[in-house]
Amino acid sequence: MRRETQSHRKAAVPIPPLPNSLSAPSLIAQVMYQKFIMGILFAWQERDWYWLGLVLPRNVMANWGIRCCQEWLEPLYRRLLEMLAAYGVLHMDETRIQFNKEEDQRPFL
Repeated sequence: MRRETQSHRKAAVPIPPLPNSLSAPSLIAQVMYQKFIMGILFAWQERDWYWLGLVLPRNVMANWGIRCCQEWLEPLYRRLLEMLAAYGVLHMDETRIQFNKEEDQRPFL
């Protein structure tokens, strides 16, 4: 009777979004979502993460935001500008929207 051997293979470790940091993609996304969408200050997030058992200083979260913008979002922004500049004509909606109630302006309909 022949016995089959089983081999185990280790899964590939994903490349971290910010090398040499403890960041994970989901944690960075949550921190940035709370900061820029929900408007929660890093100081408040620091307290909330601490209550959940994670020591995550506000300066670390700020550095993550800066590095992600520089390493991930800025190249994307520059590429989009290049693509837009390649077109001869761009169209956009320039409809005026009144944000503040100004005394001498009538409401936009």
